[in-house]
Amino acid sequence: MGRVAEFDPKMNAWKALGYVFTIFGILFLIVTVIAVLPVLSSINFLAEFSAATFLSLFISAALPYVILASIMFVIAAGGFYAGRTRRVIYAKSRSSSRIRCGACGSLNDIDADFCKRCGTQFR
Repeated sequence: MGRVAEFDPKMNAWKALGYVFTIFGILFLIVTVIAVLPVLSSINFLAEFSAATFLSLFISAALPYVILASIMFVIAAGGFYAGRTRRVIYAKSRSSSRIRCGACGSLNDIDADFCKRCGTQFR
């Protein structure tokens, strides 16, 4: 009927970008915890420490790192989305077996290595 769809295990640049920014996001979250620990430990030492003071210190210590971590995770998600592998869809016509390109949708000969319309590699 045709060839079997293959999974391409190679790392591409977009997936690598996703992994790098995921690591940066995790590092920023760790830095957030490290930045907030002194604020949390100061509560035990100050008897007149109010909730408003704690909230303002917590926001000033944690919020920049949380925002940076969120940006890193959004960029990482974009990298993983752009680096996703495309599937080849197989279709059988009346005359012969054909494969449909997963990128543009055009029908190609079953033994074609590249799409005749967009040039996507099938293997």
